[in-house]
Amino acid sequence: MDYLDAAVQVNESMLAKEDKGLPRFRQDIPAFRLDDDETSSHRSGKPVMHQNNRRPEVIHEEVVGDRSPKNERGTQSSSSVRPKSALKAVSQDSTSSDSFYSSKTSSDSGSNRSKQVSWEQGSTRSERESSDTIKDPMVGAEGPPQRRPSSSSQSSKAPSKVSERVLDLLPLSSQTAFQTFRDLCASNGLLDRPIDLGKKDSAEGVCDETILFRFFTARKCDIHEAYNMFQGAHATRAANKSLSFFDCMDVEDFEESRKLYPQWVGRRDKRGNPICVFDFGKMDAKTVNAYRQASASIFGMRTESASEHAVSPDMLRAFVVFDSLTRFVMPLCSGAAGGPDPVHKTLHLVDITGIGIRQFWNLRQYVQDLARLLSGNYPEILDTVFVIGAPSYFSTIWGWIKKWVDAGTVEKLRILPQGEVLPTLKEFIDIENIPTRFGGQFEYETGMSYDLDPVIARRLVWKSGSDNKLPRGPIKWVETGDGNKMAIAVGSQGGKMRKEKLAVLR
Repeated sequence: MDYLDAAVQVNESMLAKEDKGLPRFRQDIPAFRLDDDETSSHRSGKPVMHQNNRRPEVIHEEVVGDRSPKNERGTQSSSSVRPKSALKAVSQDSTSSDSFYSSKTSSDSGSNRSKQVSWEQGSTRSERESSDTIKDPMVGAEGPPQRRPSSSSQSSKAPSKVSERVLDLLPLSSQTAFQTFRDLCASNGLLDRPIDLGKKDSAEGVCDETILFRFFTARKCDIHEAYNMFQGAHATRAANKSLSFFDCMDVEDFEESRKLYPQWVGRRDKRGNPICVFDFGKMDAKTVNAYRQASASIFGMRTESASEHAVSPDMLRAFVVFDSLTRFVMPLCSGAAGGPDPVHKTLHLVDITGIGIRQFWNLRQYVQDLARLLSGNYPEILDTVFVIGAPSYFSTIWGWIKKWVDAGTVEKLRILPQGEVLPTLKEFIDIENIPTRFGGQFEYETGMSYDLDPVIARRLVWKSGSDNKLPRGPIKWVETGDGNKMAIAVGSQGGKMRKEKLAVLR
């Protein structure tokens, strides 16, 4: 029995009550258009009905994803209409294989599985939630029971209004459509609390409105496209039990995974976005292959019953790394900012110093997998990506990047010549938060532990025994019941579950 088989325990009585699978978007949802003769209706917040369309279209004037003054709530754009569009699919090289989704083979390579946690089987959800030890955090291979899409009027839950903090990120022209998108997701169970999310775990970064905002803007405020995109990400998360892997992943495995992806080390830019640093120049095919082999030995391979949404073992580890960013880091930075707007983007510093053409070419599958993971499951998480240390032959590499990465991500890349690195970074980041290798004052090393900036540290009320610092491994937020959140160190060490109280975010 491999790692995944030991973790997954299907509750047959629960699955028998619900239909499996979640169909595509309903065709009877009213459309919202912004034609010149309908502007007044949208300013009043009332939808314009188009009953003659077989499949309603959603067209909006503008998309905003930042918190700059030009995008504050109340801004009206011109009467010109921007056509509906979707992000381009990631271009795949004809010679590369598709390793993102795992093959459905029956194999058991468990040499390193002894350090992972074994779960007891047969417990109910209530039993799991009432115990400090997670006994059976997984659900069936096809994920939790899901409902078929229904209109809001058919839902047992009355639709709730979108919070002002999220609406403020959108122009008035898109707010009504976002409310419809949010209600549609809620009425079809996409915002239900996942069964493998702890009873007191915060839902931020999993199924909250900030997540919906990112999917909504990633699809240019198109309700249909955003719904289908979020539905796919929801199915992928459920099929791979990413929330349970987050709670149980070995601390050392987590730290090794951080080294292969952009990592946050405790600092923010001038707008409060977390700064992630990535030493891409040190990556090579040998490192990636070793990482994939280790991932397969830890998690095992998919069986024939695995869901079509199941991802490869190395991508399971990547899910935990990026979930750490959305579930822990972004809520922490939002709390430290103290303002009404949630932090929902990241600034990346990608160092490609010393990378060769052959080295980069051999990493093409890794780049494509990472791009697909981000665009499909963590859309609009990037604000700006500064690429530093580009060699003279970078134009060749740049041509490959534009084929491997979706157009929306390419637009966020900024290549900085050597003489412009520090002056440009100082426009976005305080000098004390810029790594020394780029001319700043922050002592950064690959894989280092969190070094919190003073503002974040002051917002945390540390528990005794925590050493007033964040430990290695995955960390999540749990609700304290009084409106605050507590940081809990999770994961496993030496085969034992970790559940260490660290600090309360004020």
